[in-house]
Amino acid sequence: MSFSDRDVAREAGKWGIGRAGDSHANRRLIKLCTNFRPELLVLFHADKIENDTIRTLRRMLPALRVCVINIDALFLDENVARIHRFAEVADTTFITTAGERLDDFV
Repeated sequence: MSFSDRDVAREAGKWGIGRAGDSHANRRLIKLCTNFRPELLVLFHADKIENDTIRTLRRMLPALRVCVINIDALFLDENVARIHRFAEVADTTFITTAGERLDDFV
């Protein structure tokens, strides 16, 4: 099942702009996982999802495994920060970019 954090955040924000919907997207993900109780959560371009949301899900679902897929360039500082942020809560991170910059994550 797919869940677009960006779409859910956009629907909650005034005129579909701003960050007002980010917390709404996090609450909706918690509700979805409460109802369906997944064993695996794959985060792909899920920049609206907060680490505290993942921690909440792990408390609710102790068997939950979290995987992050990152396909963005490693020369983008905001992407490197995102990878490090999700590394705090992910069991596995897949990075599709190769090269010397990947060494920083191994």
